[in-house]
Amino acid sequence: MLKLITAVVVALGLQGCLPLPTPYVSTSATTFQGENHTSRGSILIAPIDKTQQDSLEFKTVSAYVLQKLVEQGYTKSNTASSQFTAYVTYGIDNGKTTISSIPIAGQTGGGPTYSTGTITSGGRTSSYSGSGYTMPTYGMIGTMTDSDTEYKRVLNIDIFQNNNNQKPNKVYEIKAVSTGSCGNINSILYLIIDGAFKNFPGENGKTRRINADWNGSC
Repeated sequence: MLKLITAVVVALGLQGCLPLPTPYVSTSATTFQGENHTSRGSILIAPIDKTQQDSLEFKTVSAYVLQKLVEQGYTKSNTASSQFTAYVTYGIDNGKTTISSIPIAGQTGGGPTYSTGTITSGGRTSSYSGSGYTMPTYGMIGTMTDSDTEYKRVLNIDIFQNNNNQKPNKVYEIKAVSTGSCGNINSILYLIIDGAFKNFPGENGKTRRINADWNGSC
């Protein structure tokens, strides 16, 4: 029994020395490809929501998206006469909270025992006391509740090829979805953008799953 207890203590001690897992952001990215999607040229970033046009936040995000597009062979443009236009939108929901019941394990019986009492015999009374030990038993001694909120973060990028006053030709639909405990999209948006362009464009319509290390700051 002593060897077993010692082994358990040593195992717990080693477990305490193990490094904590590195937090990460997981992104599911899907790219749909249109005709002539391999063509490249000058590209302009524009918001789908026109109210974001002068937003400093959108300008910062769009600059990062543009950087990723340049890495894919496009060239930067700031004019409406660009050969391509990329419309960008992103957002986060209000989160879904799940409440769960977690069992609490502990000792349910056994261990040291103590007893005291009196004995009467032949008109004489005497007291006694004693101690003993029985093998402990373990099981569920109660429950506790835990709540977990998960947020859905979404990034959409639609890229059109402009055709001289004719209807633009959509060449890419990029959809990236990430779920997790961080409810501040600005803390993880750039990792989602990285995921959207990882192994770009990938197989047409096939979802790619990308995990990126995250500093855990939300």
